[in-house]
Amino acid sequence: MNLALDWVPFLKERGFDCEHWSMLGEHDARDEVIANHCREIGATILSADLDFAKLHAIRGSDKPSVIQLRAADQLPSALGHSVARALTFARRELEQGAIITITPLKVRVARLPIGNLDNF
Repeated sequence: MNLALDWVPFLKERGFDCEHWSMLGEHDARDEVIANHCREIGATILSADLDFAKLHAIRGSDKPSVIQLRAADQLPSALGHSVARALTFARRELEQGAIITITPLKVRVARLPIGNLDNF
């Protein structure tokens, strides 16, 4: 919900199946609801929200995978190339469970589960 709808056509034009949560569920759905839906259908979450990583840390879960954008400009024109490359080149990691963090300068991959962290 926190990313522009522009991501949908951008990713679809590059061959990625995607939907914006606003077309699937309630706009005020809790992160757990979104994560559970994505886990059930085998989808990866694209978000600028760190709460999905926090949810993984608390639960110790390995799915769904998350691509989190950490930049002031989160539009496809700024980070689209990095997201498309991550979806392509880290496909195996995403299928197995991973959190990919994309900034303007780098891409980091952390395999899931990341563990159960107290006081996260």
